[in-house]
Amino acid sequence: MLVRTRLLTKLAPVLALAQPASAADFCVATGSGLQSALTVAQNNGEGDHIRLRAGTYTRIAPGTAFTYASSEDFNLSLTGGWNAGCTDTSFDPPTILDGGDARRVMEIASLGAGTAAAIGVFQLQFSNGLAATDGGGLRIVGAAGNSMEVTLVHNTFVGNVAGTSGGGLSASGNGRLQVVNNLFVANEAQVSFGAAALNSNGDSAFVSHNTIIGNVAPSTGGVRFGGSSLLHLANNILWANGDIDLLVLAGSSHFRYHNNIGAVTAPAPGILVGEITTAPEFEPGLFNFVPRPRGALFNAGIAAPPGGMVGSDLAGRPRVSAGLPDIGAYEAEVLFYDGFQP
Repeated sequence: MLVRTRLLTKLAPVLALAQPASAADFCVATGSGLQSALTVAQNNGEGDHIRLRAGTYTRIAPGTAFTYASSEDFNLSLTGGWNAGCTDTSFDPPTILDGGDARRVMEIASLGAGTAAAIGVFQLQFSNGLAATDGGGLRIVGAAGNSMEVTLVHNTFVGNVAGTSGGGLSASGNGRLQVVNNLFVANEAQVSFGAAALNSNGDSAFVSHNTIIGNVAPSTGGVRFGGSSLLHLANNILWANGDIDLLVLAGSSHFRYHNNIGAVTAPAPGILVGEITTAPEFEPGLFNFVPRPRGALFNAGIAAPPGGMVGSDLAGRPRVSAGLPDIGAYEAEVLFYDGFQP
Protein backbone atom coordinates (compact mmCIF):
# COMPACT_ATOMS: atom_id res chain seq x y z
CA MET A 1 0.00 0.00 0.00
CA LEU A 2 1.29 3.45 -0.88
CA VAL A 3 1.75 5.49 2.26
CA ARG A 4 1.31 9.21 1.61
CA THR A 5 1.65 11.89 4.26
CA ARG A 6 2.58 15.51 4.71
CA LEU A 7 6.32 15.93 5.18
CA LEU A 8 6.29 18.18 8.22
CA THR A 9 3.88 15.90 10.07
CA LYS A 10 6.01 12.87 9.31
CA LEU A 11 9.30 14.40 10.44
CA ALA A 12 8.11 16.69 13.22
CA PRO A 13 9.63 14.68 16.11
CA VAL A 14 13.17 15.06 14.83
CA LEU A 15 13.20 18.13 12.60
CA ALA A 16 15.89 20.33 14.06
CA LEU A 17 15.93 22.55 11.01
CA ALA A 18 13.86 25.55 12.00
CA GLN A 19 14.21 27.60 8.86
CA PRO A 20 14.39 31.40 9.15
CA ALA A 21 11.45 33.52 8.04
CA SER A 22 13.21 34.10 4.72
CA ALA A 23 13.74 30.75 3.03
CA ALA A 24 14.00 29.65 -0.58
CA ASP A 25 12.11 26.60 -1.84
CA PHE A 26 13.17 24.58 -4.88
CA CYS A 27 11.34 21.79 -6.70
CA VAL A 28 13.67 19.71 -8.87
CA ALA A 29 13.23 16.71 -11.15
CA THR A 30 16.62 16.19 -12.86
CA GLY A 31 20.27 15.91 -11.94
CA SER A 32 21.08 19.23 -13.60
CA GLY A 33 18.17 20.85 -11.78
CA LEU A 34 19.40 19.51 -8.47
CA GLN A 35 22.92 20.81 -8.97
CA SER A 36 21.57 24.18 -10.10
CA ALA A 37 19.52 24.44 -6.90
CA LEU A 38 22.53 23.49 -4.75
CA THR A 39 24.68 26.09 -6.49
CA VAL A 40 22.12 28.86 -5.94
CA ALA A 41 21.49 27.77 -2.35
CA GLN A 42 25.09 27.99 -1.27
CA ASN A 43 25.27 31.76 -1.87
CA ASN A 44 21.73 33.19 -1.85
CA GLY A 45 21.74 34.68 1.65
CA GLU A 46 18.83 32.66 3.07
CA GLY A 47 17.85 29.22 4.25
CA ASP A 48 17.01 26.67 1.57
CA HIS A 49 14.69 23.69 1.20
CA ILE A 50 15.27 21.59 -1.91
CA ARG A 51 12.43 19.19 -2.75
CA LEU A 52 13.38 16.31 -5.05
CA ARG A 53 10.64 14.62 -7.03
CA ALA A 54 10.64 10.83 -7.08
CA GLY A 55 12.98 9.37 -9.69
CA THR A 56 16.68 8.76 -10.38
CA TYR A 57 19.23 11.58 -10.41
CA THR A 58 22.72 11.43 -11.90
CA ARG A 59 25.35 14.05 -12.66
CA ILE A 60 26.39 14.54 -16.26
CA ALA A 61 29.81 15.99 -15.38
CA PRO A 62 32.22 13.03 -15.25
CA GLY A 63 33.72 12.30 -11.85
CA THR A 64 31.82 15.16 -10.15
CA ALA A 65 29.51 14.74 -7.16
CA PHE A 66 26.40 16.74 -6.46
CA THR A 67 28.05 19.51 -4.46
CA TYR A 68 27.04 22.18 -1.96
CA ALA A 69 29.81 24.29 -0.38
CA SER A 70 28.71 27.35 1.58
CA SER A 71 30.26 29.79 4.02
CA GLU A 72 26.85 31.25 4.91
CA ASP A 73 25.11 30.81 8.26
CA PHE A 74 21.85 29.45 6.81
CA ASN A 75 20.16 26.07 6.94
CA LEU A 76 19.85 23.56 4.12
CA SER A 77 17.38 20.69 3.86
CA LEU A 78 16.96 18.16 1.07
CA THR A 79 13.91 15.89 0.95
CA GLY A 80 12.93 13.22 -1.53
CA GLY A 81 9.75 11.49 -2.63
CA TRP A 82 7.86 14.57 -3.83
CA ASN A 83 5.09 14.48 -6.42
CA ALA A 84 5.09 16.43 -9.71
CA GLY A 85 4.03 19.69 -8.10
CA CYS A 86 6.16 19.23 -4.96
CA THR A 87 3.00 19.56 -2.88
CA ASP A 88 3.04 16.12 -1.23
CA THR A 89 5.54 13.38 -0.54
CA SER A 90 5.48 9.58 -0.33
CA PHE A 91 7.90 6.73 0.26
CA ASP A 92 7.09 4.93 -3.00
CA PRO A 93 8.42 5.47 -5.61
CA PRO A 94 11.78 6.50 -4.13
CA THR A 95 14.18 9.32 -4.95
CA ILE A 96 17.55 7.79 -5.93
CA LEU A 97 20.82 9.68 -6.28
CA ASP A 98 23.12 7.46 -8.34
CA GLY A 99 26.89 7.83 -8.64
CA GLY A 100 27.10 5.40 -11.55
CA ASP A 101 30.13 3.69 -9.97
CA ALA A 102 32.11 6.71 -11.18
CA ARG A 103 31.83 9.46 -8.57
CA ARG A 104 30.89 10.27 -4.98
CA VAL A 105 27.14 10.78 -4.96
CA MET A 106 26.96 14.00 -2.91
CA GLU A 107 29.15 16.31 -0.84
CA ILE A 108 27.85 18.97 1.55
CA ALA A 109 30.36 21.34 3.16
CA SER A 110 29.69 24.11 5.68
CA LEU A 111 32.82 26.21 5.32
CA GLY A 112 32.22 29.26 7.52
CA ALA A 113 34.08 29.40 10.81
CA GLY A 114 31.75 30.57 13.56
CA THR A 115 28.58 29.61 11.68
CA ALA A 116 25.84 27.34 13.02
CA ALA A 117 24.00 26.09 9.95
CA ALA A 118 21.77 23.02 10.21
CA ILE A 119 21.99 20.42 7.44
CA GLY A 120 19.11 17.98 6.96
CA VAL A 121 18.82 15.09 4.50
CA PHE A 122 15.54 13.20 4.38
CA GLN A 123 14.12 10.31 2.36
CA LEU A 124 16.87 9.92 -0.25
CA GLN A 125 18.68 6.84 -1.55
CA PHE A 126 22.43 7.11 -2.17
CA SER A 127 23.58 4.38 -4.54
CA ASN A 128 26.64 3.31 -6.53
CA GLY A 129 28.92 6.09 -5.33
CA LEU A 130 32.69 5.84 -5.75
CA ALA A 131 35.01 8.22 -3.90
CA ALA A 132 38.80 8.31 -3.88
CA THR A 133 38.75 9.34 -0.22
CA ASP A 134 35.94 9.19 2.37
CA GLY A 135 32.18 9.13 1.95
CA GLY A 136 31.33 7.15 -1.16
CA GLY A 137 27.60 7.85 -0.89
CA LEU A 138 27.43 11.09 1.09
CA ARG A 139 30.13 13.26 2.63
CA ILE A 140 29.14 16.01 5.09
CA VAL A 141 31.86 18.13 6.64
CA GLY A 142 31.89 21.26 8.79
CA ALA A 143 34.81 23.68 9.01
CA ALA A 144 36.81 23.93 12.21
CA GLY A 145 35.21 26.45 14.52
CA ASN A 146 31.63 26.16 13.30
CA SER A 147 28.79 24.29 15.00
CA MET A 148 26.99 22.76 12.02
CA GLU A 149 24.19 20.40 13.02
CA VAL A 150 23.45 17.31 10.92
CA THR A 151 20.14 15.42 10.73
CA LEU A 152 19.74 12.32 8.52
CA VAL A 153 16.34 10.61 8.52
CA HIS A 154 14.74 7.94 6.29
CA ASN A 155 17.69 7.54 3.93
CA THR A 156 19.16 4.45 2.25
CA PHE A 157 22.87 3.93 1.51
CA VAL A 158 23.49 0.97 -0.79
CA GLY A 159 26.38 -0.17 -2.97
CA ASN A 160 28.74 2.76 -2.34
CA VAL A 161 32.54 2.53 -2.18
CA ALA A 162 35.05 4.83 -0.48
CA GLY A 163 38.78 4.68 -1.16
CA THR A 164 39.57 5.35 2.51
CA SER A 165 36.72 5.37 5.06
CA GLY A 166 32.96 5.70 5.36
CA GLY A 167 31.77 3.67 2.38
CA GLY A 168 28.16 4.80 2.65
CA LEU A 169 28.49 7.94 4.76
CA SER A 170 31.15 10.20 6.21
CA ALA A 171 29.77 12.91 8.50
CA SER A 172 31.84 15.20 10.68
CA GLY A 173 30.73 18.32 12.54
CA ASN A 174 30.80 20.26 15.77
CA GLY A 175 27.05 20.46 16.42
CA ARG A 176 24.35 17.95 17.26
CA LEU A 177 24.20 14.81 15.10
CA GLN A 178 21.02 12.78 14.45
CA VAL A 179 21.05 9.61 12.33
CA VAL A 180 17.58 8.07 12.50
CA ASN A 181 15.68 5.39 10.53
CA ASN A 182 18.31 4.77 7.85
CA LEU A 183 19.45 1.63 6.01
CA PHE A 184 23.12 0.90 5.26
CA VAL A 185 23.71 -2.23 3.19
CA ALA A 186 26.43 -3.51 0.82
CA ASN A 187 28.68 -0.47 1.20
CA GLU A 188 32.47 -0.80 1.15
CA ALA A 189 35.47 1.14 2.37
CA GLN A 190 38.86 0.09 1.11
CA VAL A 191 40.57 0.99 4.38
CA SER A 192 38.05 1.20 7.24
CA PHE A 193 34.44 1.82 8.31
CA GLY A 194 32.44 0.25 5.51
CA ALA A 195 29.02 1.60 6.48
CA ALA A 196 29.74 4.98 8.06
CA ALA A 197 32.40 7.14 9.68
CA LEU A 198 30.77 9.53 12.17
CA ASN A 199 32.50 12.26 14.15
CA SER A 200 30.56 14.66 16.37
CA ASN A 201 31.73 17.32 18.80
CA GLY A 202 28.37 18.84 19.75
CA ASP A 203 26.49 18.26 22.99
CA SER A 204 24.94 14.96 21.88
CA ALA A 205 24.72 12.51 19.02
CA PHE A 206 21.63 10.35 18.51
CA VAL A 207 21.86 7.21 16.37
CA SER A 208 18.60 5.27 16.49
CA HIS A 209 16.42 2.84 14.54
CA ASN A 210 19.01 2.16 11.83
CA THR A 211 19.64 -1.15 10.06
CA ILE A 212 23.35 -1.52 9.29
CA ILE A 213 24.08 -4.88 7.74
CA GLY A 214 26.38 -6.52 5.20
CA ASN A 215 28.90 -3.69 4.81
CA VAL A 216 32.62 -4.45 4.44
CA ALA A 217 36.08 -3.00 5.01
CA PRO A 218 39.49 -4.46 5.93
CA SER A 219 39.05 -2.83 9.35
CA THR A 220 35.60 -2.28 10.90
CA GLY A 221 33.02 -3.04 8.26
CA GLY A 222 30.30 -1.31 10.29
CA VAL A 223 30.24 2.12 11.94
CA ARG A 224 32.97 4.16 13.61
CA PHE A 225 32.06 6.93 16.07
CA GLY A 226 34.48 9.50 17.44
CA GLY A 227 34.39 12.95 18.97
CA SER A 228 33.42 14.61 22.23
CA SER A 229 29.62 14.29 21.86
CA LEU A 230 27.78 11.95 24.18
CA LEU A 231 26.59 9.22 21.81
CA HIS A 232 23.16 7.67 22.37
CA LEU A 233 22.65 4.42 20.42
CA ALA A 234 19.10 3.04 20.53
CA ASN A 235 17.07 0.41 18.66
CA ASN A 236 19.71 -0.24 15.98
CA ILE A 237 20.71 -3.40 14.11
CA LEU A 238 24.46 -3.66 13.48
CA TRP A 239 25.17 -7.12 12.12
CA ALA A 240 27.38 -9.06 9.67
CA ASN A 241 29.66 -6.12 8.92
CA GLY A 242 32.93 -8.03 8.79
CA ASP A 243 35.22 -7.96 11.80
CA ILE A 244 33.60 -5.15 13.83
CA ASP A 245 30.03 -3.87 13.66
CA LEU A 246 30.50 -0.92 16.02
CA LEU A 247 33.70 0.91 16.91
CA VAL A 248 33.55 3.72 19.47
CA LEU A 249 36.90 5.42 19.81
CA ALA A 250 38.63 5.71 23.17
CA GLY A 251 37.69 9.01 24.77
CA SER A 252 34.16 9.02 23.32
CA SER A 253 31.37 8.47 25.85
CA HIS A 254 28.31 6.51 24.85
CA PHE A 255 25.05 4.99 26.11
CA ARG A 256 23.42 1.94 24.47
CA TYR A 257 19.72 1.06 24.65
CA HIS A 258 18.04 -2.00 23.12
CA ASN A 259 20.35 -2.57 20.16
CA ASN A 260 21.11 -5.80 18.32
CA ILE A 261 24.89 -5.67 17.79
CA GLY A 262 27.33 -8.35 16.73
CA ALA A 263 30.96 -7.42 17.40
CA VAL A 264 31.72 -4.26 19.42
CA THR A 265 34.98 -2.50 20.21
CA ALA A 266 34.27 0.39 22.57
CA PRO A 267 34.95 1.82 26.01
CA ALA A 268 32.52 0.62 28.67
CA PRO A 269 29.17 2.35 28.02
CA GLY A 270 27.73 4.61 30.70
CA ILE A 271 24.36 2.90 30.19
CA LEU A 272 23.80 -0.55 28.71
CA VAL A 273 20.23 -1.88 28.70
CA GLY A 274 18.22 -4.30 26.61
CA GLU A 275 21.04 -5.25 24.23
CA ILE A 276 20.84 -8.51 22.31
CA THR A 277 23.33 -10.34 20.12
CA THR A 278 21.45 -12.62 17.78
CA ALA A 279 21.26 -13.14 14.02
CA PRO A 280 18.35 -10.93 12.91
CA GLU A 281 15.32 -12.64 11.43
CA PHE A 282 13.62 -10.83 8.57
CA GLU A 283 10.61 -11.47 6.38
CA PRO A 284 11.38 -13.52 3.22
CA GLY A 285 12.68 -11.73 0.14
CA LEU A 286 15.85 -10.24 -1.30
CA PHE A 287 16.89 -7.06 0.50
CA ASN A 288 13.89 -7.36 2.80
CA PHE A 289 14.85 -6.06 6.23
CA VAL A 290 11.41 -6.04 7.83
CA PRO A 291 11.61 -7.93 11.17
CA ARG A 292 9.80 -11.23 11.41
CA PRO A 293 6.79 -10.84 13.71
CA ARG A 294 7.49 -12.34 17.14
CA GLY A 295 11.19 -12.75 16.34
CA ALA A 296 13.96 -11.33 18.52
CA LEU A 297 13.71 -7.85 16.96
CA PHE A 298 9.94 -7.64 17.27
CA ASN A 299 8.63 -5.35 20.03
CA ALA A 300 12.15 -5.25 21.47
CA GLY A 301 13.01 -1.55 21.18
CA ILE A 302 12.99 1.10 23.86
CA ALA A 303 9.72 3.03 23.77
CA ALA A 304 11.28 6.49 24.12
CA PRO A 305 14.75 6.52 22.58
CA PRO A 306 16.90 9.53 23.52
CA GLY A 307 16.50 12.27 20.94
CA GLY A 308 12.95 11.23 20.09
CA MET A 309 11.35 8.76 17.72
CA VAL A 310 10.08 9.34 14.17
CA GLY A 311 6.44 8.39 13.69
CA SER A 312 7.05 6.17 10.65
CA ASP A 313 9.55 3.51 9.65
CA LEU A 314 11.67 3.49 6.48
CA ALA A 315 8.74 2.18 4.43
CA GLY A 316 6.34 4.83 5.75
CA ARG A 317 4.41 2.47 8.02
CA PRO A 318 3.58 3.55 11.59
CA ARG A 319 6.65 3.09 13.76
CA VAL A 320 4.85 1.22 16.54
CA SER A 321 2.60 -1.62 15.40
CA ALA A 322 2.34 -3.77 18.52
CA GLY A 323 2.89 -1.83 21.70
CA LEU A 324 6.63 -1.21 21.48
CA PRO A 325 8.86 -0.30 18.54
CA ASP A 326 10.85 -2.98 16.77
CA ILE A 327 14.62 -2.82 16.52
CA GLY A 328 15.93 -1.53 13.19
CA ALA A 329 14.80 0.80 10.40
CA TYR A 330 11.62 -1.15 9.61
CA GLU A 331 8.59 -2.13 11.66
CA ALA A 332 7.03 -5.58 11.39
CA GLU A 333 3.69 -5.75 9.58
CA VAL A 334 1.19 -6.98 12.14
CA LEU A 335 -2.56 -7.04 11.53
CA PHE A 336 -3.47 -8.24 15.02
CA TYR A 337 -1.43 -8.62 18.17
CA ASP A 338 -2.79 -9.43 21.61
CA GLY A 339 0.48 -9.46 23.52
CA PHE A 340 0.14 -13.12 24.54
CA GLN A 341 0.65 -15.13 21.37
CA PRO A 342 4.03 -16.91 21.05
